[in-house]
Amino acid sequence: MAKIAITGHSAGIGQALANIYREQGHEVVGMSRRNGYNIRNIPKLMEKIESCDIFINNAQVGFAQTELLFAVYEAWKGKIGKKIINIGTEMTLHPTSPLPGHDMLHYHVQKTTLDTAIKQLRGLHSWPKLCLVKPGAVATQINDSEKSHANVINWANQIVRILTDCAPLEVQDITLIPNYECTHNLNKKLKIAITGHLEGIGKSLSKCLNEKGHTIVGLDILEGFDIHNLDYCIDRIEPCDIFINNAYPHSYGQVEILNGVYERWKGIENKKIINIGSYLATFPASPYKDFKKFFATKYFMQKNALEHAAIQLRGYYDWPKLSLIRPGKVLTKLQKEYPVDNLPGADPDLWAKKFLELFNVDENLEVTEMTLLVDYDPKEYNFEN
Repeated sequence: MAKIAITGHSAGIGQALANIYREQGHEVVGMSRRNGYNIRNIPKLMEKIESCDIFINNAQVGFAQTELLFAVYEAWKGKIGKKIINIGTEMTLHPTSPLPGHDMLHYHVQKTTLDTAIKQLRGLHSWPKLCLVKPGAVATQINDSEKSHANVINWANQIVRILTDCAPLEVQDITLIPNYECTHNLNKKLKIAITGHLEGIGKSLSKCLNEKGHTIVGLDILEGFDIHNLDYCIDRIEPCDIFINNAYPHSYGQVEILNGVYERWKGIENKKIINIGSYLATFPASPYKDFKKFFATKYFMQKNALEHAAIQLRGYYDWPKLSLIRPGKVLTKLQKEYPVDNLPGADPDLWAKKFLELFNVDENLEVTEMTLLVDYDPKEYNFEN
C-alpha cells in the first residue's frame, strides 16, 4: 500500500480520488483549506508531502499548482518510486480558452503553464515519474446532476482504474471527458478501418480487435492497395464506424487522410477517428539532436503536425469524435530500422492489448488523449545519461 498526498481533498475530484484510494487501503494525506492548509504555503505543504510515495497535485489557485510541482520535483528528484499525478484540464487542448470571461482566460493560462512545466521537467530525471490527467467537464459537487458534466465519482473511478491497470506499461498523459451523446464503445461489434495493418502497432491492433469480433478493413501498401490515392482510401474508410489513423507512406500523409476522412464524416453521428501519434510530441523539441538521427527529428515534426490538426478539427463539429494516442517506444520494424537509443521498447501485442483495455472506458466517458509507454526500470537504464 502507498502513502498518497492530495491537495484539495475535501471536495470535488480530490475528494473522490481520496475516498477511492482510502477504500483500496492506501494511506491518504489530505491538505485543503478546510483542514488548515493554504496551497500557497509551500513549506507547510512540503512537510506533509515529502515522506509520501505519490503526490496528487490537484488544488489550483493562480500559479501555485505549478510552483508546488517544482518544489516537490526538486525534493524528489532521483528518488526511485516517487510519482506526481497532476490534475490539469481538457481546456489546454485548445489554443485559447473555449469558455468566455477573464477568469476562464486566466485559468487557461495557469493550466497551460502547468502543462509546459511538466514537459520541461520530464527531460531532466527518471524520477519522480510525472503524469498529467486532464478532466473535461466534471460535476465537482457530488450531488450535481448537470447532464453535460461527468459524474465525479464515476470519472475518478475510471482514472484510478486506468492508472492502475496500465502495468507493466505507464500512462503518462490521459484526457478523460464526458461522452455527451453516449456513443458506442468497443463492447459493440463495429466495422473498423486501419491503415498499416500488416506490421507493427497496426498489425497488433487488428489482431486484438479481430479477436473481439470486430470487422477489420485494412489498408496497407504491402497488400497492394494504392494508399497514395487519397480518395481511394477514404472511399474504403467511409462506411466504417471507426478509423484508426495509424500509418501513411509519405511525410504528412496522416494529416492529409485525417482531413479527408473528417470532411466525409463531419456531422455524421457515431463516427470516431483514433489518431496514432507519438510520445515524442510531448517534448517541447525532439530529444534526438544528433544529425545522424535526423529521421527521428523529422518524425517528431510529422507527429506534431498530426497533433495540431486533431486539436484544430475538434472545434468544428460534434462528429466525428477525435482521439489522439501517443505510443512510447514500441518494437516495430520502424524502430528496429531507425534505432535512436538503447532503451527497451514495448512488445506491439502487449501495447495494443493494454491500450484497448484502457481506452474502452465507461460509455458515459470518452478518452480523447493518452500517452502509453514502457515503465522503465531505472536500476537497468540510466536516464541521466
